[in-house]
Amino acid sequence: MAKRATDKENITFRLEKATLEKINFEAEQKGVSMNTIAHNIFSEYFDWNGCAPKAGMIPIHKTVLSMIFDKLSEREVIEVAEFFAKVKVKDMLLVLRNSYNLEAFLDMFEAWLKSSSLSYTKNINHDAQMYTITHEMGNKWSVYMWHMLKTVFQNIGLESVTFEKSDDIITFKVPLLLLQH
Repeated sequence: MAKRATDKENITFRLEKATLEKINFEAEQKGVSMNTIAHNIFSEYFDWNGCAPKAGMIPIHKTVLSMIFDKLSEREVIEVAEFFAKVKVKDMLLVLRNSYNLEAFLDMFEAWLKSSSLSYTKNINHDAQMYTITHEMGNKWSVYMWHMLKTVFQNIGLESVTFEKSDDIITFKVPLLLLQH
């Protein structure tokens, strides 16, 4: 899918020298322009960081989270996942994206993945959009993610999303036909 051209405007900001140096260093490390770094900062803020607290999200170290999940039985992990998917995700989507549908969920989910610094890939082929998430948090987190995602997709009315999981990786495929509606 090609991105559409957008209207752009120029604006000037005054930033502390130390902040500019950090932006410049980041741009050099990534081999991109300072403008690209600034654009990414603003995008991440408006896509997730600036509004996530309004939806009840807080940062927590993944080691702490995986230790908590390890203390729960698999049944309890599934109950937490299903509760979150049924009760909280719809509210979060309405707060963060003003919509409750597949596109809004995937957009919010990707913003959360980026913000969480979880390693993920998104591949699109002729019939599906596939996500592969590497979390390094163990089997219970994979169980949680699998059941949470499955429940969200079912609540949105999708039964044809397929999943695979291991201790540290979860993948799911969304048929492209579902994304074109």
